[in-house]
Amino acid sequence: RSSSSAGRSRPSDVETVKVEEELKRSREERELVPPKPEPPKNPLKDLPIIVPSTNVKEIQDTEQKEPKVVLDRDLVFRLDDTAVADCKAISPTLAAGARDGNDAGLMIAFEKCAAEAAAKLGPNALLQEKKRVNFACDQGVPYGWAAKFLALMGTEHGLRQVNLIVTSTGTSPDPGAPK
Repeated sequence: RSSSSAGRSRPSDVETVKVEEELKRSREERELVPPKPEPPKNPLKDLPIIVPSTNVKEIQDTEQKEPKVVLDRDLVFRLDDTAVADCKAISPTLAAGARDGNDAGLMIAFEKCAAEAAAKLGPNALLQEKKRVNFACDQGVPYGWAAKFLALMGTEHGLRQVNLIVTSTGTSPDPGAPK
């Protein structure tokens, strides 16, 4: 050994471990660790929500002020209580009583009636003013038929909103069919 190293004492293993731990800790403290991001604030949280109080009577009064188009079990279109188009008279194929929403021939026959009903209902001043309607359809009428009529009203006459009401007269559409 040289004379310069002879005077120094060698550190113990315990002291070496302590120094290494302190170095490691100081390195970690010096590293720039980005702070954990705060969750974004919900801008809607602090907004007051005002829900108007209402009752069934008010809703019914509003519905009564809206025009109401009805497609009943007998395939007659009505505006409020006035008959506008009788599909069985317009398309005699529909008079047979069969209601198959998948039958292309029946759909074509119904489209003819729906087009005539839309042509008569479309120019109605109240419908044109409101651009919305309460549409009551008997549950015995295939959904596709009702949708076809509403599509015609929307595309050809600018109807923008429909409140759909499903009704039932309590009788079956076909003789012998279960109620």
